[in-house]
Amino acid sequence: MLIISLIILAFVLTNNRSTKEENNRLTNNQSVLYSKYKTYKTNDSLNAIKVSALSLNLNELKENEQLLIKDIKSLKTRLKNVKSITQVITQTEREIEILTKDSFIYIDTAKCFHFKDEFTTIDGCFQENTVGIYYSSTDELTTVVKSVPKFRFLWMNFGVKAIELDILSKNPYTKFNYSKYIEISK
Repeated sequence: MLIISLIILAFVLTNNRSTKEENNRLTNNQSVLYSKYKTYKTNDSLNAIKVSALSLNLNELKENEQLLIKDIKSLKTRLKNVKSITQVITQTEREIEILTKDSFIYIDTAKCFHFKDEFTTIDGCFQENTVGIYYSSTDELTTVVKSVPKFRFLWMNFGVKAIELDILSKNPYTKFNYSKYIEISK
């Protein structure tokens, strides 16, 4: 009787601890969803953004993030190998003024121009001896951190050969020049 009571007590305590951990995870997710991301400038005047992490299990991810699941599948990555996902949307805007006094021949008929597609907007106008140009470009980046199994037999994976980072750009004009992923082990 005493042994059965100890087993039941151990089961209840273990279940209580996992319930508390799940409750803490959900509370943290709720505060992350209600908080806003923070944009700031670094000491070098570069733009940066800070956001807290959501902690989702696979079922919650499948339920709430269909577009991310589609992106992950397009990268030919198995969902169970995904370690983390980040999504960043960037927009670059710049106004440029070019002195044209000695560089161009001024044509009276074309005073302004405009180009726009899903990712880029370019507007410009010729004035007396300058050309004013407005440029805006938008990009959406999705990054997926996944583990590559060392050995796979039938449907089971054994070990981890590597951790890989896949980055997907929704802008077809984007070219990746460099990427680095560093995982800090403690």
